[in-house]
Amino acid sequence: MKRLFWRVLLLILVLGGLFFGAGYAYENRLYAPISRMLSDETKQKLRDTVLVFQTKEALERQVAGLQRRLEQTEDVQELLEVALRNNPDLPEDLPFYKVSDEILETGRDRFALTRFETPFVPLSHFGRRAYLESYQGDLLLITAMGTIGRMPLEEMTGDDFYMPTVATNLRQLIPNPEFYEVNEFSIKDALVRDDQLLLSYSKETTEGCYTMAITAADLSAEELIFNDIFVPDECVLSDNDYGAFDANQTGGRMISTGPDTLLFSTGEWLYRDLSQDPESLFGKVVEITLSSGEYVVKSMGHRNPQGLYFDAEANVIINSEHGPAGGDEININRTPEGEPENYGWPIASYGEHYSTNPKNYEKAPLHKSHAEHGFEEPEKYFVPSLSPGPLVRMTDPRDPTRYVLLMGAMGFDYREGDESLHIFDLDDDFRIVAEDRIILNDRVRDMIPLPGTGRYALYLEGSDYELGTIALMTANP
Repeated sequence: MKRLFWRVLLLILVLGGLFFGAGYAYENRLYAPISRMLSDETKQKLRDTVLVFQTKEALERQVAGLQRRLEQTEDVQELLEVALRNNPDLPEDLPFYKVSDEILETGRDRFALTRFETPFVPLSHFGRRAYLESYQGDLLLITAMGTIGRMPLEEMTGDDFYMPTVATNLRQLIPNPEFYEVNEFSIKDALVRDDQLLLSYSKETTEGCYTMAITAADLSAEELIFNDIFVPDECVLSDNDYGAFDANQTGGRMISTGPDTLLFSTGEWLYRDLSQDPESLFGKVVEITLSSGEYVVKSMGHRNPQGLYFDAEANVIINSEHGPAGGDEININRTPEGEPENYGWPIASYGEHYSTNPKNYEKAPLHKSHAEHGFEEPEKYFVPSLSPGPLVRMTDPRDPTRYVLLMGAMGFDYREGDESLHIFDLDDDFRIVAEDRIILNDRVRDMIPLPGTGRYALYLEGSDYELGTIALMTANP
């Protein structure tokens, strides 16, 4: 009996080994020489018997692969259909659909968010870019390519709504065809002042030479007729002596400081030397007098400031800016009426160049101390990068004395602080004394307070190839 048991066990092991070995050989094409000696009929019998499990696995993988390709094809078709709606000449009513109601909490704060999906291009984060403003109880949405929607906030309820678009002359004002493609030439910010809507945008002033301009239209009119109100003489050639150009690295944030003045942030278009040139507009935060077009430099040594906040009572300017690979910054200018503060770019930065080419460091050494080289240290820097965006002061209804600044983050990796809303508590000297964040899993492109409502509106660009959303948020309800 024992001898029979061992014979049966041995037979099972041998057969198992043959099956395993045959499967392994099949999967790794080790039996190719043998295969050539077998007839097609014999090979088919082997596939249907000895190799049936491996064939099943291979078929399952093929089916899964075909299913993914089918889903991708359907996604691409949907994306192309959605992309058409972003053409300023096409849409009349923009559809929005509620996607979530949620409560997000930190150890101290609680946020209620309602998100509505927008119909705007998810082909890349350039195409999904849009900005928000409010005017007389209406919410305005302005896309990167110049589509403008407007509707009463009180109608943004239920599971869906339609936002009528507004006729404009932007196609005539901005003839550059690249502006209406999914790329970096675009609207960079929107600002309502009195009855005017101001837009900052990348403008081609002469062939191949670009600047940051501001245009304005009367919001009380049925059609928005924009006219440029600030077009500097200086422009940056796309083909320049410095050897670098990036129309996405341009700043463009605006914030009012008085009846005839506003702050304006500018990037350096990747022409890094401009940031340290006191005669250049670029790589600066400037205050513009709108009636004359003249400006005064408030700070310099900037790479790409994307967030801007002005405390009128304390006369303090706060900006958030994109560094290179790491080295994003929050800078606080406590003396904007004196000599321009210099924040060091491209001589000092806590980040590194995206390319390790030694020539980049010859042009821009990126020393790790700002103060040791005569520059202002950032109030805070972020390594790795989180792509800081808009800055808004938050009022906490539970504690009116609390000074809270919200900062949106873009990027694509929440583990690095991206796709989040960052919460900073500041003391009387505007030092950050506490910080927290809520993860939104969406790039925060824009954020505004909604006057008289206790709420905030956020424009979220989505992640990967998702559609963007408008979020209505209440803090500490």
